[in-house]
Amino acid sequence: MKLILIAIAALIIASLLAHQVHLDPGYALLSHGNLSIETSLAVLAFITLISFSGFYLALRTLLTVKRAPKNLGKWNTNRKQTNSRKALNKGIIDSAEGNWQQSEKLLVKHAQHSDTPLLNYLSAAHAAQSQSAYDRRDEYLFKAGEALPDQIHAIHLTRAKLQFSAGQREQALATLQQLKSATPKHPIVLTLLMKTLQQLGDWHGVYTLLPSIKSNRKIPQEEWQAVEHETLLHLFSSAYMDDKSELNNIWKTLDKIQKLKPDYLVAYATYLIKTGKSQIAEELILKGLKNQQTEDLLSLYSQLNIDINKKIH
Repeated sequence: MKLILIAIAALIIASLLAHQVHLDPGYALLSHGNLSIETSLAVLAFITLISFSGFYLALRTLLTVKRAPKNLGKWNTNRKQTNSRKALNKGIIDSAEGNWQQSEKLLVKHAQHSDTPLLNYLSAAHAAQSQSAYDRRDEYLFKAGEALPDQIHAIHLTRAKLQFSAGQREQALATLQQLKSATPKHPIVLTLLMKTLQQLGDWHGVYTLLPSIKSNRKIPQEEWQAVEHETLLHLFSSAYMDDKSELNNIWKTLDKIQKLKPDYLVAYATYLIKTGKSQIAEELILKGLKNQQTEDLLSLYSQLNIDINKKIH
């Protein structure tokens, strides 16, 4: 609509000028030395306009030719980025549908020209792992680090998650320990490290890590409560009987409520009985029975080597 209005205005102006020239064409004289040219003002204006237009067109053509390689390169880059975005979407869809091989191929092929290469490589690493191709997975994670070195923490965290889900616990542990050194309060690093230590059966490692996890406000209690319970039971088990001082120290760190829990109380009292500390065990068991009379506590109390007349009935 705007172009139509401009064209109409130009036609009106041109008609008015043509009418004026017809009524009075004017007179122009150009003189240089012995040379002189006489013409009408309208013809001079027409020649001037044609000359200016020709010069302008020649200049535009020269600039266009000069900029052609740059414009062509920009067009080619935009085309590749558009194709890479399409390939990324298709690759993620293939991955969601379980077409791991096709997904990996598309994501890697277009990663170099993608405006989100990190997403390409990390998604390709996931697709490779889904095919148990761990070498290719690690290769893509390495390339992601090369492409975006400032995102190395996110890349290593992804590596740890993939290693953990692949059952590569030792490798995941090494990666997570490096991450913890760099970001000691990162909630995902701490919780994943806790789960890794738990699955490795390193209960002392879990116990040592728990204070950092429990003091982290970003980690909900549900994340660590069950793990803490399992860890304490393992630490009070017979596998740790040799380190008496450590078990006693662990018991001292428990709060009043924890010390009355039958699971912990039975485990620790059993340890005391087996190490000849039946009197201390009796005191703890009696406290526990006053709070809650469970079958395990009653059974343990009946096994105490004390005067039967002194036992409660």
